Amino acid sequence: TADSATVYFMAARNGPVDLWSVRVRDGLLVKRAGDGRMRVLALTDGADGPVVWGVEPGTGGGRLVRVPVGDGHAGAPSVLIDALPSGVRAGSIAPGGRHAALVFVEAAEDVWTMPVTAAGAPSGEPRRLAEGGHPAISPDGEWVAYDTGADIRVRRLDGSNERVVVDGGRRASYPTWRDERRLFALRQSGLTPYLIEADLDTGAVTERLRLPEATTFPRVGPDGDTVIATLGEPLNRLGRGSLAARTFGEWPLFDGYAFAVWSPDGRRLALEKKVGPH
Repeated sequence: TADSATVYFMAARNGPVDLWSVRVRDGLLVKRAGDGRMRVLALTDGADGPVVWGVEPGTGGGRLVRVPVGDGHAGAPSVLIDALPSGVRAGSIAPGGRHAALVFVEAAEDVWTMPVTAAGAPSGEPRRLAEGGHPAISPDGEWVAYDTGADIRVRRLDGSNERVVVDGGRRASYPTWRDERRLFALRQSGLTPYLIEADLDTGAVTERLRLPEATTFPRVGPDGDTVIATLGEPLNRLGRGSLAARTFGEWPLFDGYAFAVWSPDGRRLALEKKVGPH
């Protein structure tokens, strides 16, 4: 939470995912949402406290539900979409929870948006935004970037002003925002991946750093220089590098981990442990 008083986390056992919280000052552990059936997609802050977005069993891929999980027990789920396509995974949540961008996976990937109020309540119908994956919402909450399997595109969350910012001449993926007008992404040149930077104003695309083969999920730190990424198969190593020094190599401290993301202040990493319990 914003006041650093409570940590929310998801716990899975044999498939279903439940949401729990632990209070930092005394370790009080509380189950907030989930009954062994719901799969948690995302957690956002609402005016009245945290809100969980999840999938419960139902027709097709199940039901998309919203559950308030403030102090005390979780509230009753509100069904937002009654029948999802098969296979749903989390995407990106806009700052302040104004929009939830989810990826619905069927034969191909589609990016959908779900507008919500500042309190986390739905304020409109979910709508298909584009064919693509790996959505990332801009820091100002106005744009979503996504990849199509070949190029990287941006468009406003209302669906207008679609633009190709990294062309499809070479496969590009994993867009992330540097600021409101610049993107980082991964682009392949043969077997060699490069971290690239795209400027939305000038249209310039610059290769910033060469990365090892089979690198995925690159993330540039808040300092604008430090790069971390997941290395190779079976995706259980991290690498670290510098844009300024144009260097990159394995990070032995985090052997057995993958898919790292930065905290906003650049002092912490959240990682997925790939060996043993996740």
